[in-house]
Order: sequence, then structure tokens, then C-alpha cells
Amino acid sequence: AHVSKVCQTGFFHLKNIYAIRKYLDKSAVESLLHAFITSRIDYCNSLLVGITKGRLQKLQRLHNAAARVIMNVHKYDRITPVLKQLHWLPVESRIELKVPVLVYKRLNGFAPSYLSEIFTVRCLSRRLRSNSCEGTQLVEPRTKNVTHGDRAFSVFGAKSWNRLPASIRCSDSIVLFKKSLKTHLFVQYFG
Repeated sequence: AHVSKVCQTGFFHLKNIYAIRKYLDKSAVESLLHAFITSRIDYCNSLLVGITKGRLQKLQRLHNAAARVIMNVHKYDRITPVLKQLHWLPVESRIELKVPVLVYKRLNGFAPSYLSEIFTVRCLSRRLRSNSCEGTQLVEPRTKNVTHGDRAFSVFGAKSWNRLPASIRCSDSIVLFKKSLKTHLFVQYFG
């Protein structure tokens, strides 16, 4: 229901923005689309971890249509170069971006109290240097139900954190972590 409602309102706003597109410059169109479309796609999208490909495709179609409106590209032109030029991650990667950010906040003491008990930290390195976090990983809880259990924040968060390179996990600030993570996902998707 959430995905359907986001797509319905998103395409409504997209149609209205497209109607006035010729009167606006690119930066104004981009601001409108960020306000009305991408903010709705990103709202609570960490809860959409593991959704079906069909529902994910609905969100991706909305995202692609917004990119086409910004760049004034035709419907049947390839979308990958447009997303790359805008430096936009696909919806699946945008979802994957949110979860490690929440894990980073939890590990560095910025997260709400209810997240502090979800993860167990396992330090793999035996180094005595206190600032070395290369071996810091999270314990991945085992689940009985693979389809629904792996969608749990404690499981998906630990797995996505452990997949990250140590250079990203050891970032000094949240801003640097977000920038490094987005670049990592961008390179991973676009090559």
C-alpha cells in the first residue's frame, strides 16, 4: 500500500511539473522534483529492504520518470546514462544507503536508544591500537525464515555493514561516511 500510494502521488506531481517544464530552468525543475518526488521515494525507504522486484520496479519507474523530466529526455531513451549524469543511485541502492548510515550512527553513539541494543559488535583484530576499526564487524543473527527473517533490521544491517570495505567503516565523521558510501554504491552499480 505504501509503494502504491507513493507512486500514485509521485506521478500526479510529476505530471503537473511536466506541464510547466518549459517555463522553468533545469535547477528549478530539479528542486521541484526533489521536493515532491525523491523525498517521497526516500521517506522511510529503509523499511523497504527486501521488497519484491515488482514493487521495487514501480518505485524505479517513478524515479526514472523524474530523471527524464529533469534532463528533458524522451520516454524510450536509455535511462542509465541519465542517472549517471545526475549522479542518482537507483532505488534499490538508495534503500541500501540508509541502513548502513543508521548502523554507523548506532556504533558511534548518535542513534536513538532503541537501536543501541540491536547489534552486537565483534572485534576481529587483536591490535592494541584503540583507533583501529578495520576488524570491527557485527554479529549476524541467524534466522529460521530466510525470506522474512533476512529483512529484519538486525540481520540486514549487520550484513550490509560487514560487506562494506574497512576504509568506509572507519570514517571519522557521518558526512565523510555518507559521501564514501554513496561513492562506493555508485561505483558498484555503474561500474
